[in-house]
Amino acid sequence: MVNYIKQTVNYKNALKGVGLGILLSIIIFPVHSQVTTAKNAFEIGGGATTSGASFYGAYVRYFKDNSDKVAFGHLPCPGEKSDIRFLPNRMYGKASLFYESGSKDNIDYHSTGMDLAFYYSLLKIKSVFLNAKGGVTASSDNMQSSSDVGPQVDYSGLNYGVLAGGEVEWFISPRLALVGGLDHRFHFNNEEPFDNLRWFAYGGVRFNLVKKVDRIF
Repeated sequence: MVNYIKQTVNYKNALKGVGLGILLSIIIFPVHSQVTTAKNAFEIGGGATTSGASFYGAYVRYFKDNSDKVAFGHLPCPGEKSDIRFLPNRMYGKASLFYESGSKDNIDYHSTGMDLAFYYSLLKIKSVFLNAKGGVTASSDNMQSSSDVGPQVDYSGLNYGVLAGGEVEWFISPRLALVGGLDHRFHFNNEEPFDNLRWFAYGGVRFNLVKKVDRIF
């Protein structure tokens, strides 16, 4: 029960941190209706996990449709003034390499792995996108007891599973975006001393590889 309360407190603190980061970005960077013609991007970031912290680097691939829409969302219809688009028919993929470390119940752990996820945009407000995500995850986990008290753990093995969650993108310029999100990873390996369900609250910076800049007015 005590561990559950601690995890809940950590979960709420992580969400507050992500929310504060997004709020600061709103204050510091003015929001313009900017888009980018980039197809590729690189991203770095980090955040809090169920029992520790994690850092990652990622390659991002933007997917366009074959219609006359711009790279992100729909062009405004004649006479339309709203900056809100529902289901803007936009998808992108992300391949991430991550390193995670932490401790729980006198167990220290280190994990290196890879996530492969696809994202679908649910809502666009100017240059802000709210996206749903789903994918797969795999990692090499190493766990050892941090003290001589209680059962001793010495575990090393491959773990894999699925992930789901959401991500917010804030394009502060066509070449730069701030991102933040929350993942839940469900691992299939039942031999580990940790729970199968792990969460990850994160924030990061994305660098779009773009040569030409488009703007929607």
